[in-house]
Amino acid sequence: MLIHIIYLLIFFAISATLLLFLKRERDLKLKTIKETEVLKNNAEVLKQEALQLIKTTDRNQMKNKRDLDMARRIQSGLLATNKIQYKKYQLTALCMPAEKIGGDFFVMTKDIKNKIQSSEPDLGVITLKNKKDETINFAIGDVSGHGVASALVMILSKNTLEDLFSQQIQPKQMMEIANKRLLEYTEGSAINFVTIFGATLDVTNNKLTYSKAGHTAPILLKKNNTVILLETEGVFLGMFESPEFEQKDIILEQGDKIFLYTDGVTEAKDENGELFGASRLTKILQENSWLSGENLFQKILDEIKEYSKSPNTDDDITMMLLEYS
Repeated sequence: MLIHIIYLLIFFAISATLLLFLKRERDLKLKTIKETEVLKNNAEVLKQEALQLIKTTDRNQMKNKRDLDMARRIQSGLLATNKIQYKKYQLTALCMPAEKIGGDFFVMTKDIKNKIQSSEPDLGVITLKNKKDETINFAIGDVSGHGVASALVMILSKNTLEDLFSQQIQPKQMMEIANKRLLEYTEGSAINFVTIFGATLDVTNNKLTYSKAGHTAPILLKKNNTVILLETEGVFLGMFESPEFEQKDIILEQGDKIFLYTDGVTEAKDENGELFGASRLTKILQENSWLSGENLFQKILDEIKEYSKSPNTDDDITMMLLEYS
């Protein structure tokens, strides 16, 4: 009898342990199911958030693309006037940004107007003469860096020079004034400096007055194919408070050509990283001195593409050509 009771007790104990184990297994499964559902819900929430983020990013990218396209159109519009023809002079320009918007720019204006000039009084008589001002003003510049910031400083630089040209400010003084204006915007910004070459040509006497601020010296190609670099002293704009600039004059002769360019031309690289260089550019100018304006620009671009083995450039390219025919 006692044995039977012991067996029953053992049976009940085993049954109770088994029931407890089964209950725990069931609770664990239920917990796992609940946690799985929570994870599924969380995953779905994350998925929806990710999709929303992608949509938002796509919208922002589309907006940025539209803004950049608009900036490019505005910049292209500002550089739309790329040729001036007056008497025996022709001035042509080309600007090709490496990105949709760039930091290169050029300025060209023609100032033709009559003014009354009085002579020294002689025996109480003052003689009035009608004198005609005939000047062609031009400049080329390069803002450091690329993108929107550079493009904005480019617009500021271009507008500043156009304003100073309209006031008949001499190139040396122009550099000084432009530097002060640019310092207000470039100081402490990602834009470090601006290089500029500016000149005024008096068509009545063929005198070219010029100055530059850290820019590559233009190449004067004479009729006999000799080369003169239009060098002057002067540092970049937008870096120092009171830099000094040098101004020079030169009398142009019939058949002279002046080629201006930014460093995107000479700093194009071949497959080995070697630069296109100023010597190669000068040789092209001398060998193709008969080419004019856009045809010369295209020849140089073709040579750069052939040299770099690439249809694209790493830097903005801007060229100007003044021809005295």
